[in-house]
Amino acid sequence: MLKKAEKYRKSFAALKPYYSSFGFKLFIFIGAALTALIGIGTYYNISMQEKQLIDEVLIGADNIAGTVKYSTRNYMLENTKEKVQETIDYIASQSDEIETIRIFDKRGVISKSTVPGEIGDMIDISAEQCAVCHAGGSPLEDIGIADRARISKSKSGEGRVVSLTQAIHNEEGCYKLCHDHHPREKKVLGLFDITMSLADVDKKIAGIKRHLIILGVSSFIAIMTALAAMLYYFLIRPITALLEGVRDVSAGNYNARVPVYASDEFGRLSHSFNRMAEKLRKESGYRSFLTYDTVAPEIVNGDSSPKRSPIVPGYVGRDPESGSTFEDIYSRINDETHMKLVRSVKLASLGQLSAGIAHEINNPLTAVLSYSSLLLERVEGEKEKKWLSVVVDETKRCRNIVAGLLEFSRQSTPEKTPTKINDVIVRAISLVENQESFHNIKISRDLAPDLPDLNVDRGQMHQVFMNLLINAADAMKGKGTVRVESRLSVIESKVAAPRSFVEVAFSDTGCGIPQENLERLFDPFFTTKGPTEGTGLGLSICFGIVKRHNGDITVKSVVGQGSTFNVKLPVEGDGNG
Repeated sequence: MLKKAEKYRKSFAALKPYYSSFGFKLFIFIGAALTALIGIGTYYNISMQEKQLIDEVLIGADNIAGTVKYSTRNYMLENTKEKVQETIDYIASQSDEIETIRIFDKRGVISKSTVPGEIGDMIDISAEQCAVCHAGGSPLEDIGIADRARISKSKSGEGRVVSLTQAIHNEEGCYKLCHDHHPREKKVLGLFDITMSLADVDKKIAGIKRHLIILGVSSFIAIMTALAAMLYYFLIRPITALLEGVRDVSAGNYNARVPVYASDEFGRLSHSFNRMAEKLRKESGYRSFLTYDTVAPEIVNGDSSPKRSPIVPGYVGRDPESGSTFEDIYSRINDETHMKLVRSVKLASLGQLSAGIAHEINNPLTAVLSYSSLLLERVEGEKEKKWLSVVVDETKRCRNIVAGLLEFSRQSTPEKTPTKINDVIVRAISLVENQESFHNIKISRDLAPDLPDLNVDRGQMHQVFMNLLINAADAMKGKGTVRVESRLSVIESKVAAPRSFVEVAFSDTGCGIPQENLERLFDPFFTTKGPTEGTGLGLSICFGIVKRHNGDITVKSVVGQGSTFNVKLPVEGDGNG
């Protein structure tokens, strides 16, 4: 018994996804609504048919009662009782539907009946034959046919019968001939009671029920079959295909495609999904190419085993994952890559040239600064002192530019020591927050605790953070909010161990950086400040320091909302090599 119950439970569990699906719920809802509608319609139709058939029987019974009354009128006036009995027996024998015909006198005694044993029996005034007329005390003289009819079980108990009463009124001929027995004020002298079998009616109703039920069930099956087919082809099938496509793409199979079955909303959704998968496939191939992953796993028909793909210029084969030849990939990225390479070469040349120029002009600048400073101490005229002050200040400015050039072009190895990066951030903030340019600037911190120690040059990283904070203050014109965040991030890889980085982000609420300036932001001498406000070497120096620490610095900016500079430094000894 337990094994059988467990078998049923497993079968139900296997079918549970179908029971919980939207299509099944919609099918059950429409089926229940259709069942209720067909059931109500069938019941109403059967009730109306039954009422119509019974009304026809009542009309026939009423006509027969009228026929009996008028056929026996003269016999009653003549008081010929035998003729009255013969008449009702004859009329009853002409129809199989007539079960009994009775005549009651005014006392409730059965004076005539087609059932001989009933003659002479008396019924009580509360009996069903009399209750309709005598319900209100005094008898009613005129009652509708529906009120005079009653339906009950036959005496044999095998079917139903309908009984109809019709009053025998005291006519003029009757109270004139029988004044002593039937006074004129007596309106009703007795009644006819005719009982007719409803066997034929019940048979017809049973046939109607059978036909209507067959029609209803057939209609239900036909409609539900058509509905199931429609739901499957236009709802379940496209949704199932979309779900399978989503699962494939989420598993990394960007070659997955969803069949388009129709041009409706699901068809348009399938088209959009296929375009998205195609774009992801191309982007995946593009990224795989740029990262030179020569043993990248290909997911083709569920097989994710590594396969070596040659990624070299001139290879004209087709990459199974991207679907494009490498000539296509080179053509697609040629302009962008070429421009970046040219720019990198120019920057490297500029760095070497700057280093040479800086060394050459550093000595003359030192001499000019020394002699101008001596002259400034010895002259007494205000005008001469003013001129010499300008010479000294501008010479110092030139010396700072030369020092920046030397720092930018210097490729010396940083003196790295294990450092808590949050301590460097806090020290940089403490040095700038008391400066005049930060008086109206709020600095908020969100520094992640328990960050791993980084092998960095404390002095150089302090210089980077100071520079980014000062740039944020300049962008906000001395008023706004700077948010400094530190966090640990881990980059997963399918072909190598996970890599951990510490990210430090500086966000400001300044004017933002136009899109056209973002590419040149870290170029030497590039600046959007005035000629006396900056040299354009600050971010270049920061870029060089971060790169010498095997890190990266990026920027995101929205004009009118602010900028975020993100410094990413690797955690050594954690799969970073």
